[in-house]
Amino acid sequence: MAEKLKIISLGGLNEIGKNLTVYEYGNDIIIVDVGMGFPDDDMYGVDVVIPDVSYLIKNQSKIRGIFITHGHEDHIGALPYVLRSINAPIYATRMTLGLVRLKLEEHKLLDATKLVTCEAGGRDPGGEVFRGVHPRQPLHRRRGELCHQVPGGRGDPHRGL
Repeated sequence: MAEKLKIISLGGLNEIGKNLTVYEYGNDIIIVDVGMGFPDDDMYGVDVVIPDVSYLIKNQSKIRGIFITHGHEDHIGALPYVLRSINAPIYATRMTLGLVRLKLEEHKLLDATKLVTCEAGGRDPGGEVFRGVHPRQPLHRRRGELCHQVPGGRGDPHRGL
C-alpha cells in the first residue's frame, strides 16, 4: 500500500500568524514556515506567541528541512525559539535568508544553523534533503515566485497534490 501524505498545520489556520505547516510522507518531514503569532490585548506580559512544536520534537529524526516562503514575522518569527529544540537546515531565497540570518544572529543561533539559498523556479538541492525520495513523490518540490509585499518570496506547489 502506498504511503499517505500527511499535512499537519501547527499554526496559521483561523488566526493571523504562527504559520507552520508540516508535510509528512513516510519517514520524511518537511516544515514550511515557522512564524510567530501576535498576542491578544488580554495577554498581558506576552511578547511572542509561537506554535506548539511538540510533535516536531518527538519526530525530529524525520525532519529533512525547513522551507521559508517569505520574510514576514508570521512566517519566520518563531525560528529562534523552535531552533533551540529542533536542528534542521533552512531553505529560502536569498532575500528571505538575509532576514532569517539577521534574526538568528540576534539570538546567537547563526553558527549552529545551516542556511541554503534556493531561487524561484529551481529544484531542491539534489538528494540532500530528500535522499531516497522519488521525484514524483509528494515531498519533491518545485519553487514558484510569489509576490507578497516582501521581495524574494516564493510559493511551493507540490507535485502529487
